[in-house]
Amino acid sequence: MRGDVGKLFPQYIIWRRPATSKKHRGKYEIVMTTVHLPSGVQLDIRHKKNDGGTFTKEGVRLTVENANSLHKALGKILREIEREEDVTSGSGETI
Repeated sequence: MRGDVGKLFPQYIIWRRPATSKKHRGKYEIVMTTVHLPSGVQLDIRHKKNDGGTFTKEGVRLTVENANSLHKALGKILREIEREEDVTSGSGETI
């Protein structure tokens, strides 16, 4: 984990990737942080300016329970997409 980037509560960056949408490409990155609130740890996923600036208001904050639920849903849909791609890429092709 990197150093604390929070203002009011401890917040640590745990994942980051360049933003790929046309609006944000080259200007922002997508950052996931853990936020240590008095009520417990939550996960934030937001845009952050590349120039070392602040986080935008766009994003989502998830409780650990909601993050686990999202993890299961993402896993399910990704498996379905991979199966569909396997079927599509193999259909009608002969060597």
